[in-house]
Amino acid sequence: MQSKLSQLPPSRPCRALGVIAVVTASLLLGACASSPPVSGVLAANDTAEETIAKLPEDASPETAKAYWATAYAKNPKDEAAAIGFANALKATGEKDRAESVLQQAAMYMPDSRPIASELGRMALDKGNLELAQKLLARADDPSRPDWRVVSALGTIQAKLGHNREAQGYFERAHELAPTEPAVLNNLALTYALNGEPAKAEGLLRKAADAGGDTVKIRQNLALVLGVQGRFDEAKQVAAVDLEASKAQSNVSYLKKMVKATPVPLGKQPAPQAVAEATPAASTDVWAAETSTDDASKVAAATP
Repeated sequence: MQSKLSQLPPSRPCRALGVIAVVTASLLLGACASSPPVSGVLAANDTAEETIAKLPEDASPETAKAYWATAYAKNPKDEAAAIGFANALKATGEKDRAESVLQQAAMYMPDSRPIASELGRMALDKGNLELAQKLLARADDPSRPDWRVVSALGTIQAKLGHNREAQGYFERAHELAPTEPAVLNNLALTYALNGEPAKAEGLLRKAADAGGDTVKIRQNLALVLGVQGRFDEAKQVAAVDLEASKAQSNVSYLKKMVKATPVPLGKQPAPQAVAEATPAASTDVWAAETSTDDASKVAAATP
């Protein structure tokens, strides 16, 4: 069965893909600097490894920070304690301090892949692609692959405009974490950019069902539906999270973009113009804030 995109007039597929080329990389989801949260109370003679299991999952961020601060103070050279404390600090908004803890831990444990992973994803979160690439390449362990590392490597390639390389990483991450919403979302966007909107749509629907940043995922789904010419469906999906007037405005803008002058697929956004999406981003994800002749300024989520 042919996709709607293949049924568009000859110039329209290029235009539709051009829209995605401009917008897609800024709609990525990630686990850039996130790891499973940890919290609790440390017993007097426990090691960090022994106390992780005792940590209640519903502990507050402040309780977690106190717990891991104690564990870290006991032994700053303990990998689990350093990572636990850093994650607890990130959960309370102290990202700079968390980075300092991890950097110190890296000095003690220069060969630690988990610490390289944490630092690499933090570097990516801050937009330092070169450092992130080095750290994540070091963290990537083929014998014990971590989907977060693999997905982050894909995000770097996407930010650089290397869509096929990004797709390879996201496909590998998908094999490792087939139900992870961020992986499904990002893999879907690479398919969309490669002119396979039907595959992208299917993955985005799975991602929305799986949870995660569903607002962002639904708006990406609306974008993919729109570039296939299914504007009524796009409006319905967008309206789940946006006011009806805003959803209509977005779809009207997308119609104009699809009909506008084709955007060469080779001219993708410069890395510095690409923002990685985070949870709790604005619900007005792909809404246009510019005129239709300035596609490069399509609004992206706040990093």
